[in-house]
Order: sequence, then structure tokens, then C-alpha cells
Amino acid sequence: QLHLADDKFISFVPHVYAVAEKALWISDDETCFSLVEIACRIALQSQHVDVAYNLCHERLKATEESTNTRRRWRALYDMGLAFEWMVKPQEAHTQYMKALQLLESTDEISMTHEYGLVLNQLANCYQKQQMFTEAESLYQRQLSLLYEQPNINACEISAVLNNLAMNYERSGRIGQAIDIYGQALEVMTSDARTD
Repeated sequence: QLHLADDKFISFVPHVYAVAEKALWISDDETCFSLVEIACRIALQSQHVDVAYNLCHERLKATEESTNTRRRWRALYDMGLAFEWMVKPQEAHTQYMKALQLLESTDEISMTHEYGLVLNQLANCYQKQQMFTEAESLYQRQLSLLYEQPNINACEISAVLNNLAMNYERSGRIGQAIDIYGQALEVMTSDARTD
């Protein structure tokens, strides 16, 4: 696993960008594509917005004819993230919707986690556009999905509850926000006691 926030690693970012951009034109094999994906993620994490946009855009074009669902999903998802960093919520929304539709058209049960990620980012986009009802619906869908999993992930559940509470707070529903913030805290403390 790469620790993207590690300053020592971030210092290598320009070199990764350069190699990744060349890799796009050399081949579309797994090795080159993985390198491009790594570069995109580093660019997004380190907030190099222009570089992130360029890499994500090129990778998205490279996956247009791809039959690899995971590869195409990641390209759409990262393009949405790049647009979010550029403060373009409507463009981000479009990419997340495409990613969601792609996942809904596949039978790959193994991509449940990815489905949840898209729901969360899409809900965040709605929240930023003050579309609180739409955001609430998606947060609730993600929570249902998380609670259906055989292995409950307390961190993910708490994070979504926190987002839902923030959505209530921003829409003026303070009482509900306080209640959900409490639930998020309880999920985390219960998990800590279990450990």
C-alpha cells in the first residue's frame, strides 16, 4: 500500500506523473494502466488539480472501449474526484452518475464497496449544491448497503452517519443532526470496546 500523504513519497510525484503520461501512449496493458492509476491517485491526494485532471481525462479516454468494469469504474470515479477538486460539482455529478450506472449494470458482487463509494461521493455533490433531500436518500442507501455486509465496517458506517448528520445540519434540521452525530459516535466507541 502507498502512503499518499507521506512527504517522502510525495517528493517523487513529478517523476510518477512523467512516467504515467508516457505509459498512456506506450500500452494499455495492466502494468501501464496501474501506473497511470497510481499517478492519478497521488495527484488527487496531493491536490495537484491540473495534473490530476489531465491524467484522469486521458485515462478516461483510454477506457472508453474497455470491457473491464473495475478499470472503467475507477476512471469515471477519479474523474469525478478531479472535478470536485476543481469545484465543479455538476461535472463531478455527471461522472459519478456514469460510474453508478456502470456498477448497476454489472453482476459483480465483489464491487459492492465501490458502489458505496460512488453513492457517498454523489451524495456529497448533492449536499454541496444544497440538494439535501437527494443527498439524504443516497446516504441512507449507502447505510443500508453497509449494514447488509457480512463484516460490518464501523469506520465506514460512522463516516456515512457523520455525512448524513452534516447534511441535516446544513439543511437546518439540527435535532436530527445531533441524533445522527450521536449514532456515529456510538458506532465508533462500540467498535473500540469490541477491539
